This record gives sequence, C-alpha cells and structure tokens, in this order.
Amino acid sequence: MISLPTRKISVYLVLALIISSALSASANSLVLKHGYSHDSVTVHGKKRKFGIYFPKSCNTDQSLPLIIVLHGGLGCGWSAKWDSGMSPQADKNHFVVAYPSGVFRTWNAGGCCGPARRLNIDDVGFIHALIEDMKSKYHIDPDRVFVTGISNGGMLAYRLGVELPADIAAIGSIEGCMYQSQMDSSIPINVIAVHGARDRIIRYDGGTGSMFGYKVTSKSVADTIAFWVDHNKCNKQPVREQMGTIVKDLYTSGEDGTEVCLYTLTEGGHAWPGGRRCIFAGDRPSKTFSATDAVCEFFLSHPKHRKMVPRD
Repeated sequence: MISLPTRKISVYLVLALIISSALSASANSLVLKHGYSHDSVTVHGKKRKFGIYFPKSCNTDQSLPLIIVLHGGLGCGWSAKWDSGMSPQADKNHFVVAYPSGVFRTWNAGGCCGPARRLNIDDVGFIHALIEDMKSKYHIDPDRVFVTGISNGGMLAYRLGVELPADIAAIGSIEGCMYQSQMDSSIPINVIAVHGARDRIIRYDGGTGSMFGYKVTSKSVADTIAFWVDHNKCNKQPVREQMGTIVKDLYTSGEDGTEVCLYTLTEGGHAWPGGRRCIFAGDRPSKTFSATDAVCEFFLSHPKHRKMVPRD
C-alpha cells in the first residue's frame, strides 16, 4: 500500500474543498440566476421547452409564487412574455414566471386547437411536469402556483383547472373558452376571466367565430362562469363594479374561500388588454385596462387553502 506524505494529503483535501465549494456555488447560481433563461422537461419521450424569468430580488431563502403564462394559437413562450409584460410584474411583486411553448404553436385544450389537438398532445401532462420540475429545482411555494393564458392558452388554462386543481391555486383565462364541463375532482379553484364583448374569434355570447377560416365554436362566457361559480359553491349573485367600459363581477364566499371573477370589456376584442398585440390576427388591445395587473392582483391574493386531513 502506497502512503502519501501528510503535506500532499493536506493539499488534496484543500483542493477537494475548493472543488466542492465551486460545485455548490454553481448549483446555487441556478437558483439565483436572475432574468430570463431556458429550460425543458421530457414528457412521453418528447422534450418540451419553456422560458423562465426570475425576479431581480429573489434568493434561495425565499418561497416564491410561480405564474405560468400560456401563449395563444400561433404563438410561443417568447410571444407570451412579450405580449403579457409579466416579467416586469415579477420584479415588482416578487414571483417567478414560466413561459412554455406548445407543439406547432398550439395547445390541446380538449375541443381545440390545431395540430396539438389532432395529435392528442398531452399538454396537461406537460404543465404538471413543468410545475414538478420547478418545485424540485427552486423554492416554489406549492400553494401559490397559478396559470393564465390568452385565446388557445386561455382554453388550456380552463382545462388545467378541471384536471389539475390540486396543483394550481388559481387559473386566469383571457379571451378563452371552456370545452370540458365535467370535473375530475371536487377540489375548488379560484378563477379569473377577462373577455371582450366584441371578440369575433371566441364570441362572448357563444357560437362560432373564426380566424383565417379556422372555426372556433364555444359556449358563452356566462355559461362558463356559471360552471365555476357552481363548482366552487360561490354566491350566485356577484358583487358588481363598473369602471367606464369595464365591468367587474366578483362571485364570493366559495368553498375554501375561493372566488370567481369576470372582467367584461364592453368595447374589447380578441387581444391581451394592455398588451402588445402579439396575436397578429387579433384586435388592438385596450390601453385603459391591464389584464396583467388584474390577473396578478387576483392571483397573489388567492393562494390555495388546503383542508387539514385529520390524523388517526
């Protein structure tokens, strides 16, 4: 057996400590990397990509909310970031944002849309895997995970509320519609919807709209809101507030403190209000109302209240 001199052993120990510290610092830098970066998860053997934005003031000791922003049809994660302006909100209110991208720029929302639906892409599984990946790598508060999206992304947000209510505290749908009407769970979930009364693609009163000849048939916004009010056992009569052309209906006192909120833009069309018009087939967005502000305010004041399970 060959023995090393004590001095050499000491040198090796010091080097080992330096390398260990460097690796530790490298691991922590992943958590502390402020700004925008890219990541992915593998779902059914397919790599699914998403962008991440960390606020400038976050650190490893903070338990941060996570807001997932879903792009509309023909969009991508970058377009959702550009259109929504959610990253500056993250700096202001200290939360993490994820911007996933759909397959062929579409999401499988059940009844829509495009290639994602035709190929039966598991977008519910993707968002679940994204949430689990973020929680495993970073200090994400499991009771403050939220999902919002516009158009096709808003449709998927509704589907996630139906199929992943245990993972998500609240969903937000902007100019979206809901196709599923059967809940897989009795778990209540907070809901906020923003919809323009003059939307020609996803019609406020239901029926068939179109974009470049692609037909979109949907239920009315009233029917969708009634579904969530009934599911959450909220008061049937909303607290109404009108601010010019904006009407806010808030349904309160739901199970586990849940609420359902609807903003109706009486002059609004198919766009992210206050956004940058990333959906080129959409309408000009409102400049008098910010959907991002409204959604963030609602999300951050509605964490998930989990029921305590009695011990045996």
